[in-house]
Amino acid sequence: MRNSTHPDKIQLIQALRTGRIPFQDHLKACENCRTLVGILKWSGAGVGPLAWEPSEAAVRRSKAIARIDQSRKPLKTLTGAIIFDSWKSQPALAVRQAPFGIERRIRFKLQQYTMEFVGIRQMTGWEFVARVYDGDAVTRQFVLQTGTRKLVVGSGDCFHWHSQQPPRRMRLLSKLLGIDLGSLQW
Repeated sequence: MRNSTHPDKIQLIQALRTGRIPFQDHLKACENCRTLVGILKWSGAGVGPLAWEPSEAAVRRSKAIARIDQSRKPLKTLTGAIIFDSWKSQPALAVRQAPFGIERRIRFKLQQYTMEFVGIRQMTGWEFVARVYDGDAVTRQFVLQTGTRKLVVGSGDCFHWHSQQPPRRMRLLSKLLGIDLGSLQW
């Protein structure tokens, strides 16, 4: 016990784990120790993972945030090509006057990398989703840059964002490679 009267945190956790609390009389008299025991019980200390332990998704996103800084100057930058654009078959005027709910699908390709991109016009702006593949497998190694915004892969291994205006330029960035996806006409 610390100060020879108060149990320390380790002793409190061990007591909670075993269910035997030898300092019951002290807890009745000491409000500070009762509060600490309440916090430890609430957090689940001694009985499993802490209540505030981050989820796997939070850990992945934290690691991805670090990649944003790493992706500033890739060793080489290449230009990808549009291999599919759902708006190519529509007249330009119809595209510019796009009603709410209309969507645009674009597929970019460079070597073994493919990015599928979907934009849907909403009343509040545009919703975008993109996913990058390395061959047939989804890859999380890139950061997506749209204008000055840099995005990391989120749930479903996708980039997801909302914007008032659709992106004019996009780039995929990693430490080793930058892929310029060219300019888009909306």
